[in-house]
Amino acid sequence: MAFRIPFFCLCAVLVLVGGGAPLATADGTSWSAVAAAEANAWVSVDYGNGVWVAVSVLGSNRVMRSTDDGASWSAVAAAEANEWRSVAYGNGVWVAVSTNGTNRVMRSTDDGASWSAVAATEANSWQSVAYGIKLLEKLKKMMFLLV
Repeated sequence: MAFRIPFFCLCAVLVLVGGGAPLATADGTSWSAVAAAEANAWVSVDYGNGVWVAVSVLGSNRVMRSTDDGASWSAVAAAEANEWRSVAYGNGVWVAVSTNGTNRVMRSTDDGASWSAVAATEANSWQSVAYGIKLLEKLKKMMFLLV
């Protein structure tokens, strides 16, 4: 099974996941493996509010989080045992999407420490989620985009 390798940047630390143990670097030239919370197929990672969160398509706990710039990771139970494909942070909310399961969207408002299922309007095979801010008539409109 092939996975895309997500790569996200935060000024001082970069974290890469792609099916095995996460990698971390300070400059993008030399990477060090760090111990994952579980030996899952980690496929997406994002950073927000001082926390890194990664999601997996397999395993008992399909979410892991780090509060020390990726040096250590703790396992977190997902809302459901779905194949979680993507995670994003924005405006104080974490959102993850899945390709299968009853509820294919989950959210966290406590920096990824716990997750609750969200019923999407359609049971699509969601592949990715992203956060963006759109300035419209001088008002900030925050939204998550599911694809």
